[in-house]
Amino acid sequence: MEINIRKARLKDYEWIKDLHQELSDLHIQWAPWNFEYINPSYNTEFFKEKLEDADTLFYIAEEKNQIIAYCIFQIKHSEDIPILKKRSWLFIKDIVVAQSHKWRWIWTLLLEKWEEIAKELNIWSIELSVWSFNQDAIEFYKGKWFDQYTIKMHKILK
Repeated sequence: MEINIRKARLKDYEWIKDLHQELSDLHIQWAPWNFEYINPSYNTEFFKEKLEDADTLFYIAEEKNQIIAYCIFQIKHSEDIPILKKRSWLFIKDIVVAQSHKWRWIWTLLLEKWEEIAKELNIWSIELSVWSFNQDAIEFYKGKWFDQYTIKMHKILK
């Protein structure tokens, strides 16, 4: 099957909403201290904001006119702090692949698209955060030469 990767459009909302609900349900299952159940977990106003934000890039992958994955990334820039090198990077905010397509190389196709866009924009790197419970994603990124360079930690007090 041919998979088309393109920029998201407003009319894609219904598909995106359903995919995001899959992601939301997974996060609620593994991190209930941080997420609460809301349906839909992705509302139209938030979706429109992302589409209109100049520093946010929103792409979808579709097969047979069905959206099977989406990715949201932001263009970030280093802070103006003397010790920091000046650089820009793509920060992956969300990547969601439909459960029915998890093992069909969609992540790899999206990664290739990110790298193509980053090169076009003269971007230094691609960065992301991944929840520690998501071992499939961690292994995927390690297999694509992503390096871990920080660990985020928390302590729940209530």
